Amino acid sequence: MAIVRMTLKEMQKKYPLTKKALAKIEKACQKESDMTDPDNPDVTELLAKGLARRVGRPKMEFTKEKINIRFDHDVAIALRSLGRGWSTEVNNIMRKFLVNSGALAR
Repeated sequence: MAIVRMTLKEMQKKYPLTKKALAKIEKACQKESDMTDPDNPDVTELLAKGLARRVGRPKMEFTKEKINIRFDHDVAIALRSLGRGWSTEVNNIMRKFLVNSGALAR
């Protein structure tokens, strides 16, 4: 792996860091004044990768709403038999029905 040296601004541009991560990096830099030791290669890229995690998935424009709905037993069994993602399939079926009935504009 090639040794990559970059300033804090360059690192922030390449790897968006949280304030907490920036504080850790600055603290580490203050402890180690001379980071040009050949036995200790520059690890800014690895450090940035480890600290610049994106947590969770991106925010959606419109999130789904959790509701409770009651089905007859045989209907619930049939829906679950659709397999994994059956609730998404129910959502798609309801959307088609509502669009066709004119209750939902698309």
